[in-house]
Amino acid sequence: MTSAQLELYGSVAAELPRVREIVDAQLASEDAYVRNLVSKIAYQRGKMLRPALVLLGAEALGGCTDDRYALAAVAEMVHIASLVHDDVIDEADSRRNMPSLNRTVGNEGAVLLGDYVMSSAFGLCSSLKSPEAIQLLSETCQVICEGELLQVAHRRNLELSEAEYLGIISKKTAALLRTCALFSTVLNDAPSRFADGLGHYGHNLGMAFQIADDMLDLVGSEEEMGKTLGRDLAKGELTLPLIRFLTDADGPGRAEMMSAIRNDRPDSLGHIRRLLLDSDALDYCGQLAHGYTERAILALEDLPASAARDCLSALGEFVLSRRC
Repeated sequence: MTSAQLELYGSVAAELPRVREIVDAQLASEDAYVRNLVSKIAYQRGKMLRPALVLLGAEALGGCTDDRYALAAVAEMVHIASLVHDDVIDEADSRRNMPSLNRTVGNEGAVLLGDYVMSSAFGLCSSLKSPEAIQLLSETCQVICEGELLQVAHRRNLELSEAEYLGIISKKTAALLRTCALFSTVLNDAPSRFADGLGHYGHNLGMAFQIADDMLDLVGSEEEMGKTLGRDLAKGELTLPLIRFLTDADGPGRAEMMSAIRNDRPDSLGHIRRLLLDSDALDYCGQLAHGYTERAILALEDLPASAARDCLSALGEFVLSRRC
């Protein structure tokens, strides 16, 4: 993590190494081959946003039980497993500026390791003897899988609507960030208004995060992002910038974009970038993401004033300004 990210997380930044230790202990194996595979996903730990959300939520509610570290580790392991599986689905070549796991050990090894990480997350969560936490985790993983299935079902659907796109991302990124924010309420038996607020916060933050991510996937820097760009496009999956462009473009402009999406010309991604940059599609996406961020921050109003609540608010601005 960068120094700016450490500052953004406030006091919980110092607690993240403990979360990493729990993840490492949970993924430990007596088998040398499995240990080697696990070591290859250590680079997946980037911004540690999801465990930070768990810890910040707990701090904002005044919860100081050690269980918060375990739930933060659960959130991180679910995220890591989803990244490994996503790279298989997207046929990605790189992650964090390194070869993706599916490229180094094959799809079979990557899928099974993702399953290993996910089952470890469930094992750790069940050890807390909190039916509410297990139920929340189970429901979230089911919703995320639904979102992935919907995304696959809509591949090469060039008529995908904005509403359908938003429905898909609400079941993926937004679902997990919502759960990260809600984990703290499970630990603290929080009043319903706090739970509702944190749930809305996590959902809206996740929506903004994914819209920003989809913009960067088309017009960002591969070096800064540290992963293969244009992966959704390569699989025939439309994201909001393209949906907006196709909705607003005139006949010739729409035909030109459709041709590029179908990869009918050399350097299709570069051509798509130029078309998007010459349109208002990216501004529209940025404004929509900003609106979700504003709603996320507004959802925190009922929480007691604290440094942790301030950090949660600041995360919204980070989501909009990030470049990786």
